[in-house]
Amino acid sequence: MPRREKVVAPIDEPLVLGTDVKPQIDVGVDEERGYISAEVPKIDYSYSTCDTPLPPERRTGAKTADDGGDDKTSYRSLNPDDDEQRDATIEDIRKQARIFREMAMPYFRESREGRCLFGGMLVFCLLRSTLNVVFSFVLRDFWTALADKDADEFKQMLLYFTLAVAFAVPVNVMFTYQKDQLTLRWREWMTERTLKLYFRNRVYYGIDTLKKECRSCADEVTTTVSDEGGYSDTGIDNPDQRMAEDVDSFTYTSLSLVVVIIRSSIDMVLFSVIICMIYPVLLIVLVVYATVGTLLTWIIGKKLVRLNFAMQKREADFRYSLVRFRENAESIAFYVGEAIEGREVRRRLSRVVSNKQDVIITQRTLSFFTVSYEYLIQVLPIVVVAPLYFADKVQFGVVSQSAGAFFHVLEDISLVITEFEALSSFSASIDRLGSFLTAVRNADPMRSEMCSLLGEDSPSGSESVTCGKKLDASYKISVRHPKGKGEKSTPILSVERLTIFTPDRKRTLISNLNFSLRKRDNLLIVGASGAGKSSLLRAVAGLWSTGSGSVDRPPDEKVFFLPQRPYCPQGSLRDQVLYPSVLSPGEDDVVINQRSGAYESIRNKYTDKEILGFLKSVGLKSLAFRVGGGDPYVGLNKTKDWGGTLSLGEQQRLAFARVLANMPFLVVLDESTSALDMEAEDMLYKLLQEISGKQKLSYMSVGHRPSLLKYHNKKLTLIRRGEWTYESINTVAPYPPMKNPPVKK
Repeated sequence: MPRREKVVAPIDEPLVLGTDVKPQIDVGVDEERGYISAEVPKIDYSYSTCDTPLPPERRTGAKTADDGGDDKTSYRSLNPDDDEQRDATIEDIRKQARIFREMAMPYFRESREGRCLFGGMLVFCLLRSTLNVVFSFVLRDFWTALADKDADEFKQMLLYFTLAVAFAVPVNVMFTYQKDQLTLRWREWMTERTLKLYFRNRVYYGIDTLKKECRSCADEVTTTVSDEGGYSDTGIDNPDQRMAEDVDSFTYTSLSLVVVIIRSSIDMVLFSVIICMIYPVLLIVLVVYATVGTLLTWIIGKKLVRLNFAMQKREADFRYSLVRFRENAESIAFYVGEAIEGREVRRRLSRVVSNKQDVIITQRTLSFFTVSYEYLIQVLPIVVVAPLYFADKVQFGVVSQSAGAFFHVLEDISLVITEFEALSSFSASIDRLGSFLTAVRNADPMRSEMCSLLGEDSPSGSESVTCGKKLDASYKISVRHPKGKGEKSTPILSVERLTIFTPDRKRTLISNLNFSLRKRDNLLIVGASGAGKSSLLRAVAGLWSTGSGSVDRPPDEKVFFLPQRPYCPQGSLRDQVLYPSVLSPGEDDVVINQRSGAYESIRNKYTDKEILGFLKSVGLKSLAFRVGGGDPYVGLNKTKDWGGTLSLGEQQRLAFARVLANMPFLVVLDESTSALDMEAEDMLYKLLQEISGKQKLSYMSVGHRPSLLKYHNKKLTLIRRGEWTYESINTVAPYPPMKNPPVKK
């Protein structure tokens, strides 16, 4: 009898986000069966942070205590591989078919070139199959003439064979050419569409935080089962690989499999007719043989689907660990941490090797059957037709033709056997690419779950969405750009009833914040670490939506954000100063930036001398001389890895030069002088004050240094538990600090 123990395990955190339910669980240990039983009171799972109910398998486990569907007691396996070894269901196949259609069909609906290439490929595919039938009859008479020692008939068949080859060569070459062209154009279109959807509305930023906002959503984009058997907040891993390698793999494999299916369907019909003309019993033998072989192949090799999916992820994780090691080489060297990092790299390598070993073993087992299956094909049709030949009912060439036709039809109806490894890899590719495109759609406020995965626009009238579910506007922070904001006497920034939560909505960072800034007002935001300073800046930028209230500010091209570590794009030194302005906004730029509006090009607005003046104003006068070998004008056109070439302090100075070039209405600084000394900080803030006096520019800063106070006339102090104070630090006209009203419990 298994030993069972009862213990009471309190739950520290609410089981359902947004509720205060903290029940206790009676846990039983069943050592013999290897399960933990947990008696949990019934809980209403109809509500979660994302309005997405938890699926049954995430609520209490995969197996009930008495297999009778008891809502109270369930089991979760202690074996980490149990969930991974579940058989594929019909629902899984239907889901993959739907995802495949959503990813494959848009190109052929929208691209006339794609439809023409596909049509041309079909024509050549049909010609190939027709020529295969022609070769079947030519070779039949060829072998009959050879067996009968009929020289004249042999020469005639040789002539027919030569003519058939003359047609077959260009047909096969053009078929391959059409297929390769279609694969290339499809990949180009799909990659461009994916990039558009990934870049627009700042999805590239939101996709990384979506898993934090929706921890209860049952999708790979949120919580996934880790290889060690637990749950890990991995989100969408390696989006770069999915857009580069997975899109390429999807288009190439999809087209290859479609071609195989079409060719097999045509060949199966044509050669089945030939087999029936020779000996109908052979067709029955063929169908039985193929059916048994397909079922056995699926039973033996179904594990390959899971292993191929895991292989792609583990290979990507291993590659990422090497990239991360290279990018942080200096920090690791200072810490002498190569042993620790090396151990992590080797750990990921061992997981790759372990998974590959499982693939090899599974393929070996499968090969025992498939190789035997293929050897038997060579003699089976001859064994069936041989009695007819020995009875002089058919000629020798017919035996050869029956074997060729048998092989063609068998290959056509045995796709699961011949293409099983390709199908298993393709299934994993669909899962990875589909989950990525689903995450992209969920992170885009302009697209609902009614949109296809590659659809650009949300249906008319649809609301903002998160995790594929409509989200009430009262649960999101609204960032608005009223006309005339920042002009004349209107406030340049207005924050009304702003409440900010942590991504899981368990903790309130800021509660009911209200303030406004007019031109030349400069705000300093201070507070302890974790109080929500950077979160407030993200809310102003529109990057933080977890909360409520509104932020009214100028449009994005009139607001400039200076993060602690500035971004240095690929390009010349001139590009670094003028960033993020573009040379000549095109159609793609408008689509990508439709949320914020395309930035006006300023490349032709400033001369080289003026750009060098910007660098001089922020203390980087020697930079252009240094990289240009003594010629600053040459230095402006030098292209380098600026993120690795410049120190963090130089990058922060460069960010201030961008302010001079772009001349926004509002500048937001997130500890943007943390890597600079006091003298450099004083110079740069005085530069902002000078611009503020001339251009009526306003700025708001986050910082810890007391020296920052003298550059601001307003101060916002963030306190723990959502409390705050807002006050003037202008010694000329002080007024009492304003506090947030008490929060209703």
